[in-house]
Amino acid sequence: NLFPKSKPILDFISEIAGLGIMLVLFVLSIQFISVMFTNSQMATSLPWLPLWLPLLIMPIGFLMAIFRLVANLRNMMVSR
Repeated sequence: NLFPKSKPILDFISEIAGLGIMLVLFVLSIQFISVMFTNSQMATSLPWLPLWLPLLIMPIGFLMAIFRLVANLRNMMVSR
């Protein structure tokens, strides 16, 4: 706690930066899965498994992180 007065500002900046990064990663992962889906790529180890199916966890995880960051930002605004 070197600068306790600046902690709320730094927390806000880090939440906004995290939200921006997660939004970019979410959009890019959707685009990546879209390419996998349109090219009908299949997994090499399991030829019956479309490759986009196990990769769905990426945008789902990024979306969950976005929800958490938005909730944190909302809590920061309400507590002021």
